Amino acid sequence: MAKLFTFARDVSPEEWNTLPRAFKAGETVLEFRGYDYGCVRDDAMYGGFETIACCLDPDGSFFTVPVHMLRDESGARPTGEYTFSVTKRTT
Repeated sequence: MAKLFTFARDVSPEEWNTLPRAFKAGETVLEFRGYDYGCVRDDAMYGGFETIACCLDPDGSFFTVPVHMLRDESGARPTGEYTFSVTKRTT
């Protein structure tokens, strides 16, 4: 069963362009459990944030969201097999 996440603050597509619309703090999205075609990894690599695929409808399309914008039922950032993080190297 897909997990439910809430937005920790107001966010807009101008801030993260994969969002289908603006979201207010407290609005909910579902964890997307299907194949993301590498988009979660790509967005994490290019955006520099740990990301997760979410959806508004379990049978609908997905979009990626940085996990720092979301909270799970316990109030923590989402983690697990459906997230992808990037470790930045410093030289």
